[in-house]
Amino acid sequence: MLVVLTATLFAFSSSGCSFNNVFGKENEESKYLNLIKTVEDIDNLVTNDDRLVINYFDAYLWIVYFSESGSIEHMTYIYDFKTSDNAEKMVDTRKEELERNKTMTIKNAKAVDKYIVVDLVDTSFTNVTRNMLEYNFSTLIVY
Repeated sequence: MLVVLTATLFAFSSSGCSFNNVFGKENEESKYLNLIKTVEDIDNLVTNDDRLVINYFDAYLWIVYFSESGSIEHMTYIYDFKTSDNAEKMVDTRKEELERNKTMTIKNAKAVDKYIVVDLVDTSFTNVTRNMLEYNFSTLIVY
């Protein structure tokens, strides 16, 4: 199952990760999307009790947020598009690409300097635990 999840996630990604100015493409308010407003916010993203931060093979930064019960509550993907112009132009395209995955619900997408930050829920992770993610992505976790 994890191989399928990994392949699915990789198939819907492209580019790497790092930020400064904020260009909005937000559809609705999100406490998760609002956690990332600046390049400094991105530079300071590390794994803690509430989230797991994974550098997904330099394709994107993957942040998995957990509820108090330990279940996956939310996710954020962060892509590096090298320039703020590229990021701004690609926000809608990246959102549309991710929406093709029928297990994902894209809540918001925005550009933050040269990055695109995508706020989403992925129902394919309903039965995946933090321990499973930590085991399978142990070498990719950002501390």
